[in-house]
Parts: sequence; structure tokens; C-alpha cells
Amino acid sequence: MRTIGQHTCSNDNGREYIKENAPFLSLKKVKNDGKKQKVYVPFLGEGYYYWDTDLEIAHSWGVKHYQNNYAIVESALELTGEKVFCDLVGNRKHMIEMLQLAQKFRPDEFKSGKLTLGVFIQILKKLNRTDFKGIFPYKAIRAVDLSHEPPKESRIIFAEHAAYSYTNLSPKLVICLIDKNGIVLDTDIIYMS
Repeated sequence: MRTIGQHTCSNDNGREYIKENAPFLSLKKVKNDGKKQKVYVPFLGEGYYYWDTDLEIAHSWGVKHYQNNYAIVESALELTGEKVFCDLVGNRKHMIEMLQLAQKFRPDEFKSGKLTLGVFIQILKKLNRTDFKGIFPYKAIRAVDLSHEPPKESRIIFAEHAAYSYTNLSPKLVICLIDKNGIVLDTDIIYMS
């Protein structure tokens, strides 16, 4: 699958720096509140993040997370191959595989609802490098962000007699590149604040 991704980043270092270095790696963050240390892992683990063909959400992310001091880099992404791209949006086999892996390797956390996808993907990447070669061979992963109910203008009901059943025609699709080599084909800065 080929798609266009929008990568939102800080505008602090200027156009040339962004042009030469984007996309930027999103890493886990460690914060200390004085009493306890907390580790924050990105949504789909550490990697290079894009919005899948969604310039509007890329702008929204820049306004909120970079206090309106941001740039948007657009890239052509080549997400092909069963062992290259884990698609938790459109590949039912991959969804079932992820569910089964969570139930196998972290059953208690999964059942209790305390297992986060980002942390679990980091665990799978580590397992893939050690005892369980091939368990998570992917270079990219895509998922739907369901953090908010979709706005009415992007929802469409399936049938008049079942108005509660609908689909979202504009979901927030997140792509995380674990390894950008061979996936990012072409990149251009399309917006700078």
C-alpha cells in the first residue's frame, strides 16, 4: 500500500534542519514528579510518526503540542509486504495476531485493561531481537486513534432502521515507522508556522 503521511514537528531549528532530518524519532519520555518516576511510551511505541493522509489533524497536533510553532512534513510512504507492515486498521489477520500475542505474553495486564499498545509493541520488538525471532518483524504499524467520538459530519449511518450503527468516513489513522529505511520515498515541507 502506498499512502501520503503528514509528520508534525517543532519549528524551533528552522527549515534547513527540518528538511535534512525529518521525520524525527519519537522516544519514550521519563518524568519525575518528585515522588515517583513515570515512563511515557508513544502510542505505537518508539518510532517515526505520521498521520495517514490527514492534513487537518497534522495542523491540530501542531497547534496543541507545539504551541503553534510547528512544521508539517509530507512523505510518500510505501507500506507493502506481510512482514513489513502491521496494519491494525485494514488487516483482520494482523488484528487477531496482536490480540493473541497480548493474551499470550501479557495475559493479566491485558485482562485488567492496564496493558498499553505502545508498551506492548516495545516488548514485542525486544522479544523479536532475542528469544522469539520473527514474532514482530515489522518496520511499520498503523492503527486507528479512537480517542474521541467522531464528529457528526464524518459519520454515516448504515441503515435508516439502525441509526445507532454507523461508520466513520474520516478516522484518525496513525502510522509509526519503526525503521524508515525503504519506506519513506519522498519528503517535502508543506507548512511552517
